[in-house]
Amino acid sequence: MRNKIPSFIVSFVGIVLIAEYFIDAPFLSTLASELKNWGVILGAAAIVLGIVNIVVVNMRAVRNKKADAASTSLLFIALIVFGALGVFAGTEHPLYQKMYTNMYIPMATTIFSMKIFYMLSAAYRSFVAKRGEAAVMLGISLITLITIVPIGEQIFPVAPVILDWLQNVPNVAGQRGILLGAALGSFATALRTILGYERSNVGL
Repeated sequence: MRNKIPSFIVSFVGIVLIAEYFIDAPFLSTLASELKNWGVILGAAAIVLGIVNIVVVNMRAVRNKKADAASTSLLFIALIVFGALGVFAGTEHPLYQKMYTNMYIPMATTIFSMKIFYMLSAAYRSFVAKRGEAAVMLGISLITLITIVPIGEQIFPVAPVILDWLQNVPNVAGQRGILLGAALGSFATALRTILGYERSNVGL
Protein backbone atom coordinates (compact mmCIF):
# COMPACT_ATOMS: atom_id res chain seq x y z
CA MET A 1 0.00 0.00 0.00
CA ARG A 2 2.84 2.38 0.86
CA ASN A 3 4.35 1.87 -2.60
CA LYS A 4 1.04 2.55 -4.36
CA ILE A 5 0.27 5.90 -2.71
CA PRO A 6 3.06 7.91 -4.47
CA SER A 7 2.13 6.36 -7.83
CA PHE A 8 -1.54 7.23 -7.25
CA ILE A 9 -0.69 10.84 -6.37
CA VAL A 10 1.51 11.24 -9.46
CA SER A 11 -1.14 9.68 -11.72
CA PHE A 12 -3.92 11.82 -10.22
CA VAL A 13 -1.98 15.08 -10.61
CA GLY A 14 -0.92 14.23 -14.16
CA ILE A 15 -4.43 13.30 -15.28
CA VAL A 16 -5.95 16.44 -13.71
CA LEU A 17 -3.42 18.79 -15.34
CA ILE A 18 -3.80 17.14 -18.75
CA ALA A 19 -7.60 17.18 -18.50
CA GLU A 20 -7.58 20.85 -17.45
CA TYR A 21 -5.58 21.74 -20.56
CA PHE A 22 -8.03 20.09 -22.97
CA ILE A 23 -11.36 20.39 -21.11
CA ASP A 24 -12.94 23.75 -20.28
CA ALA A 25 -14.45 23.03 -16.87
CA PRO A 26 -14.41 25.45 -13.90
CA PHE A 27 -13.84 22.76 -11.25
CA LEU A 28 -10.88 21.35 -13.21
CA SER A 29 -9.33 24.81 -13.52
CA THR A 30 -9.71 25.42 -9.78
CA LEU A 31 -8.27 22.02 -8.89
CA ALA A 32 -5.37 22.39 -11.34
CA SER A 33 -4.56 25.86 -9.98
CA GLU A 34 -4.49 24.48 -6.44
CA LEU A 35 -2.22 21.61 -7.49
CA LYS A 36 0.15 24.07 -9.19
CA ASN A 37 0.32 26.12 -6.00
CA TRP A 38 1.21 22.97 -4.09
CA GLY A 39 3.89 22.30 -6.68
CA VAL A 40 5.43 25.74 -6.06
CA ILE A 41 5.45 25.10 -2.30
CA LEU A 42 7.02 21.67 -2.73
CA GLY A 43 9.62 23.17 -5.08
CA ALA A 44 10.58 25.77 -2.48
CA ALA A 45 10.84 23.04 0.16
CA ALA A 46 13.06 21.02 -2.19
CA ILE A 47 15.39 24.03 -2.58
CA VAL A 48 15.71 24.29 1.22
CA LEU A 49 16.48 20.57 1.45
CA GLY A 50 19.05 20.98 -1.32
CA ILE A 51 20.79 23.78 0.58
CA VAL A 52 20.84 21.69 3.75
CA ASN A 53 22.25 18.76 1.79
CA ILE A 54 25.03 20.95 0.32
CA VAL A 55 26.00 22.14 3.80
CA VAL A 56 25.96 18.64 5.32
CA VAL A 57 27.92 17.04 2.47
CA ASN A 58 30.60 19.75 2.41
CA MET A 59 30.93 19.81 6.20
CA ARG A 60 31.40 16.04 6.20
CA ALA A 61 33.99 16.33 3.42
CA VAL A 62 35.95 18.97 5.35
CA ARG A 63 35.79 16.92 8.53
CA ASN A 64 37.13 13.86 6.71
CA LYS A 65 39.75 16.02 4.92
CA LYS A 66 38.36 15.08 1.51
CA ALA A 67 37.75 18.65 0.36
CA ASP A 68 39.66 21.91 0.18
CA ALA A 69 38.79 23.93 3.28
CA ALA A 70 39.30 27.26 1.49
CA SER A 71 36.96 26.38 -1.39
CA THR A 72 34.33 25.02 0.99
CA SER A 73 34.56 28.13 3.17
CA LEU A 74 34.11 30.32 0.09
CA LEU A 75 31.05 28.26 -0.85
CA PHE A 76 29.51 28.75 2.60
CA ILE A 77 30.26 32.49 2.61
CA ALA A 78 28.70 32.98 -0.83
CA LEU A 79 25.69 30.87 0.15
CA ILE A 80 25.10 32.82 3.37
CA VAL A 81 25.69 36.30 1.89
CA PHE A 82 23.64 35.79 -1.27
CA GLY A 83 20.90 33.97 0.62
CA ALA A 84 20.64 36.60 3.35
CA LEU A 85 20.62 39.49 0.89
CA GLY A 86 18.07 37.81 -1.36
CA VAL A 87 15.71 36.93 1.49
CA PHE A 88 15.92 40.05 3.65
CA ALA A 89 16.88 42.82 1.21
CA GLY A 90 15.44 41.41 -2.03
CA THR A 91 17.10 40.58 -5.32
CA GLU A 92 16.75 44.21 -6.48
CA HIS A 93 18.97 45.52 -3.68
CA PRO A 94 21.98 47.48 -5.09
CA LEU A 95 24.51 45.38 -3.15
CA TYR A 96 22.93 42.14 -4.37
CA GLN A 97 22.91 43.38 -7.97
CA LYS A 98 26.51 44.60 -7.68
CA MET A 99 27.68 41.23 -6.33
CA TYR A 100 25.73 39.38 -8.99
CA THR A 101 27.03 41.59 -11.80
CA ASN A 102 30.65 41.80 -10.67
CA MET A 103 31.12 38.27 -9.31
CA TYR A 104 28.67 35.73 -10.65
CA ILE A 105 28.39 36.91 -14.26
CA PRO A 106 32.18 37.17 -14.87
CA MET A 107 32.76 33.70 -13.37
CA ALA A 108 29.92 32.19 -15.40
CA THR A 109 31.22 33.86 -18.56
CA THR A 110 34.74 32.58 -17.88
CA ILE A 111 33.56 29.01 -17.39
CA PHE A 112 31.43 29.22 -20.54
CA SER A 113 34.38 30.59 -22.53
CA MET A 114 36.63 27.78 -21.33
CA LYS A 115 34.23 25.28 -22.90
CA ILE A 116 35.26 26.51 -26.36
CA PHE A 117 38.91 25.73 -25.66
CA TYR A 118 38.02 22.33 -24.22
CA MET A 119 35.97 21.62 -27.32
CA LEU A 120 38.84 22.74 -29.54
CA SER A 121 41.32 20.59 -27.61
CA ALA A 122 39.07 17.52 -27.81
CA ALA A 123 38.49 18.11 -31.51
CA TYR A 124 42.23 18.40 -32.14
CA ARG A 125 42.98 15.16 -30.29
CA SER A 126 40.25 13.41 -32.25
CA PHE A 127 41.47 15.00 -35.46
CA VAL A 128 44.87 13.43 -34.89
CA ALA A 129 43.04 10.11 -34.89
CA LYS A 130 41.78 11.02 -38.41
CA ARG A 131 38.06 11.07 -37.70
CA GLY A 132 35.81 13.01 -40.08
CA GLU A 133 33.43 14.23 -37.38
CA ALA A 134 36.36 15.65 -35.43
CA ALA A 135 37.55 17.58 -38.48
CA VAL A 136 34.12 19.21 -38.83
CA MET A 137 34.03 20.10 -35.13
CA LEU A 138 37.58 21.46 -35.29
CA GLY A 139 36.71 23.66 -38.27
CA ILE A 140 33.60 25.06 -36.59
CA SER A 141 35.55 25.69 -33.38
CA LEU A 142 38.24 27.61 -35.27
CA ILE A 143 35.64 29.72 -37.10
CA THR A 144 33.92 30.48 -33.77
CA LEU A 145 37.19 31.49 -32.13
CA ILE A 146 38.21 33.67 -35.07
CA THR A 147 34.82 35.40 -35.05
CA ILE A 148 34.66 36.23 -31.34
CA VAL A 149 38.14 37.77 -31.08
CA PRO A 150 38.41 41.46 -32.11
CA ILE A 151 41.11 40.87 -34.72
CA GLY A 152 39.35 37.84 -36.18
CA GLU A 153 37.44 39.67 -38.92
CA GLN A 154 40.65 41.25 -40.18
CA ILE A 155 42.36 37.87 -40.40
CA PHE A 156 39.43 36.07 -42.03
CA PRO A 157 36.71 38.52 -43.22
CA VAL A 158 34.35 35.76 -44.36
CA ALA A 159 34.27 34.12 -40.90
CA PRO A 160 31.21 36.06 -39.59
CA VAL A 161 29.20 35.14 -42.69
CA ILE A 162 30.11 31.47 -42.36
CA LEU A 163 29.36 31.46 -38.63
CA ASP A 164 26.00 33.15 -39.22
CA TRP A 165 25.09 30.46 -41.77
CA LEU A 166 26.24 27.68 -39.43
CA GLN A 167 24.14 29.08 -36.59
CA ASN A 168 20.99 29.66 -38.64
CA VAL A 169 20.95 26.56 -40.86
CA PRO A 170 22.69 23.40 -39.57
CA ASN A 171 22.57 24.50 -35.93
CA VAL A 172 18.85 25.32 -35.98
CA ALA A 173 18.06 22.08 -37.81
CA GLY A 174 20.03 20.06 -35.26
CA GLN A 175 18.43 21.86 -32.33
CA ARG A 176 14.95 21.21 -33.68
CA GLY A 177 15.72 17.52 -34.04
CA ILE A 178 17.12 17.35 -30.50
CA LEU A 179 14.16 19.27 -29.06
CA LEU A 180 11.70 17.04 -30.91
CA GLY A 181 13.43 13.92 -29.61
CA ALA A 182 13.54 15.32 -26.07
CA ALA A 183 9.85 16.24 -26.25
CA LEU A 184 8.88 12.76 -27.43
CA GLY A 185 11.04 11.19 -24.73
CA SER A 186 9.51 13.44 -22.05
CA PHE A 187 6.02 12.59 -23.28
CA ALA A 188 6.75 8.86 -23.18
CA THR A 189 8.24 9.12 -19.67
CA ALA A 190 5.32 11.23 -18.43
CA LEU A 191 2.81 8.77 -19.90
CA ARG A 192 4.58 5.81 -18.28
CA THR A 193 4.66 7.67 -14.95
CA ILE A 194 0.96 8.57 -15.10
CA LEU A 195 0.03 4.98 -15.96
CA GLY A 196 2.17 3.66 -13.11
CA TYR A 197 4.77 1.83 -15.20
CA GLU A 198 7.62 4.22 -14.34
CA ARG A 199 8.22 4.35 -10.58
CA SER A 200 11.84 5.45 -10.39
CA ASN A 201 10.76 9.12 -10.49
CA VAL A 202 8.85 8.72 -7.23
CA GLY A 203 11.62 6.84 -5.45
CA LEU A 204 10.17 3.34 -5.84
